Amino acid sequence: MDQTTRTMIVSLLVALAGWLATAHWIRSRQKLSAQIKRMLIIPAWFPWMGIAMGAPVSQGQIALLDALKAVVSFSCGMLICLYFSRRNTRRS
Repeated sequence: MDQTTRTMIVSLLVALAGWLATAHWIRSRQKLSAQIKRMLIIPAWFPWMGIAMGAPVSQGQIALLDALKAVVSFSCGMLICLYFSRRNTRRS
């Protein structure tokens, strides 16, 4: 595995960990309705991804186009997983 791949994997893991911590914090707020929580959790992903991928791009470790491809593909995968998990909770 080359350095670019390692850097991208670490960046994605940092973004995922930050987003999960933010999602946990949002879900633990009692005063917010379920709809507001959902509206806050999903967009919270983008600042974390920007922070995690911005540093390696600005240092020249990852090309901007490669970072954008990783962000888009990872974000699409997360949205698909969230869609199917939401769909399964409605059935039960």
